[in-house]
Amino acid sequence: MLHDAHMHTDTELEARFWAKVIRKGKDECWPWYKVPKAYYPSFAARREDGKHRARPAHRWAYKFTYGEPPKGSYLCHRCGNRYCCNPAHIYAGTQKMNMEDAIRLGTFKFPPRVRGEAVHNAKLTDEKVRLIRAAYPLVFSKKALAIAFGIHPEHCRRIARGESWLIPPCPKDVA
Repeated sequence: MLHDAHMHTDTELEARFWAKVIRKGKDECWPWYKVPKAYYPSFAARREDGKHRARPAHRWAYKFTYGEPPKGSYLCHRCGNRYCCNPAHIYAGTQKMNMEDAIRLGTFKFPPRVRGEAVHNAKLTDEKVRLIRAAYPLVFSKKALAIAFGIHPEHCRRIARGESWLIPPCPKDVA
């Protein structure tokens, strides 16, 4: 059980929490009173053992309205607004449901894909890839070409066919 050091009842703790939420219409988002420094706004209380405990604000909104969420569940926002504390917008779901919501609502940010020479352990450079592509149709032994560049023959074939290593063309190839 959590309670505040200054306010000892759950009712007072709940009142202190809701005072920090900007309540609007029942279907609108209810934002936290200020934009947080962290990813989600948080609300803090002290546990019975005296230790301080901060939890994301939307978890408190869910708890005060519906009770503790099921163990292992994610609390998802139907609205996609991580600052929203409207209990009607928050539901207990799975990590998969949370990701599907984020993608559907356009709030999920895909990490940038690292390709080509930017890969930390890349054996080739864009220039070497251009050399492989130029030499591949001219050499008799494709395996020897792969060995010369320190790569597998199948990788060499895929590079030559343009199935691997997507690189911009050489300036002289564009003209």
